[in-house]
Amino acid sequence: WNTALQVCPPGWHLPSDEEWKKLEIHAGMKKKTANKTDYRGTRPGQGSKLRKGGSTGLEIIFGGAYSYVLVFHENQYEPDFVYIGKRGYYWTSSKYEPYQNRSWARFFKNIESINRNPFFKDCAFSVRCIKDN
Repeated sequence: WNTALQVCPPGWHLPSDEEWKKLEIHAGMKKKTANKTDYRGTRPGQGSKLRKGGSTGLEIIFGGAYSYVLVFHENQYEPDFVYIGKRGYYWTSSKYEPYQNRSWARFFKNIESINRNPFFKDCAFSVRCIKDN
């Protein structure tokens, strides 16, 4: 997450949780729904509108994530790439209070809704940069 805050080029920034909600509302999500966590959206779903081939032109791709997964043969956690081509995880710049080790993110998969949840900052997710005003 700390790296994600620094990867956008000059004149661009990592969007906040509020900026993601504005995008979701622009794609047709109700404001009350945008403020919820977990899977949210309406039909036709904002998830399908925002991902690759959708009607908004954003073209969210399913790059997966780099996260800690259980390695069963050694019974310990080790970092690994997961869900490549199956889910798209995207950071926001917003911290999740009261937990300093988490930040808000979005994740997409082949359903109509969008998941909004806090994730541990040591995961590696994709970023979407937006142009500064």
